[in-house]
Amino acid sequence: MKKLVIINNYKEEIPIYRKNSLVLAFNVLKWLKFEFISYTDLISKETYEKVLKSDGLILSGSRLYLSTIEDQKKMENVLRLIQDFKKPILGICFGHHLIGHLFGFKIDYLDSIDSETDKVISLDFNPPLFGYKTMNVHENHKQEIKYAEGFDEIFDLYASSEECKIQAIKHKKRPIYGVQFHPETSARVDVQKQGIEFLQKFAALL
Repeated sequence: MKKLVIINNYKEEIPIYRKNSLVLAFNVLKWLKFEFISYTDLISKETYEKVLKSDGLILSGSRLYLSTIEDQKKMENVLRLIQDFKKPILGICFGHHLIGHLFGFKIDYLDSIDSETDKVISLDFNPPLFGYKTMNVHENHKQEIKYAEGFDEIFDLYASSEECKIQAIKHKKRPIYGVQFHPETSARVDVQKQGIEFLQKFAALL
């Protein structure tokens, strides 16, 4: 039985519509055990060590902003966890930002702040990501990882959009993936279905 931990980076619970899609994605995988753990619980050494023993991590979205020192400090234990964890990691939206921040890249607002808030766009992946060459994905973000010198030495860039260059990445040496979009969110049934399958393909890496 493989073990997946989903780190909840929200101050409260993960929004129910997002949590429900994560449960739908993983409940059907009989070989997988998964649980949600709040980022605030990582202050416990026992919890931190338990998470380190799992087979994979998902880092959720959040309403926090890594452009602020205050929110960076709140995430110190999650950042340490990403550094220490050697198995597959998938960062979603804010979780994607955490990955970029850990490796030294600035997180800041999109040039057009409302450009990718709560809408579906089409993304092309080159190379394919988890077997996908193209996906319709749900966007809901105001910040992004800012592309800078040295990025291509650390990450492979899998997808970009017109408003956001860094949409999907993989660390060159470690099984760390980040996506700016929300595979666990959409009011559109077809987009939600594909997002759930995307999450299951990540779980298959464990």
